[in-house]
Amino acid sequence: MIESFSILPSICVVARENSCEQDIRFQWRLSHASNSCLFLVGEEKALYCSDMQQLTSIVLRLNVQKENEFILRLGASNKEMRRQLKVRELGKDVRQSRRHLWSVF
Repeated sequence: MIESFSILPSICVVARENSCEQDIRFQWRLSHASNSCLFLVGEEKALYCSDMQQLTSIVLRLNVQKENEFILRLGASNKEMRRQLKVRELGKDVRQSRRHLWSVF
């Protein structure tokens, strides 16, 4: 059973029309030692697999375009957990626009 699965950072901020290339930390904890593999959605080949570990922490240098979803799968079962890495462009969608509740316009 997967107890936790995290990606740090979970948001990558880039200049317009650029991809995100940086070190991403993947960390997961299982309820008991088991084989597990990390996949990028749409890819058949695993990015990383661990053998009989309960706690895994790895850093991978990735080059990603837009939002990407990663899947952690346990070897013996069909259990999986998904997390997203979001890519935001400077000047476009980094800041959320806020409207004051008291504003008329």
